[in-house]
Amino acid sequence: MAWATPATLVDGVRYVASFFNQQLRDNMVALRGGGIAISGQAANDLILASSATQFTTLAASEGDAPVFSGGQWTMAPAGSSGSASAVIAADSFN
Repeated sequence: MAWATPATLVDGVRYVASFFNQQLRDNMVALRGGGIAISGQAANDLILASSATQFTTLAASEGDAPVFSGGQWTMAPAGSSGSASAVIAADSFN
């Protein structure tokens, strides 16, 4: 089901069920049908905005914590500020 641009409601107009079904129900179905889904996610992954229109994930690893350094997120041993064990490359955001 495709997204429909929401209508502007006007005073004094009698709206029917089919109108609201298309405006509310169908648009909600379109959103939940994958419009905001992230493929490849796993339990405990960190969801990151990789651009203005894209999301990506940083895989969780036991004993590590997410660290933001040098303009990118990495996983590093928890409680350390040392080098990271995994780095998100710029080309992985597609």
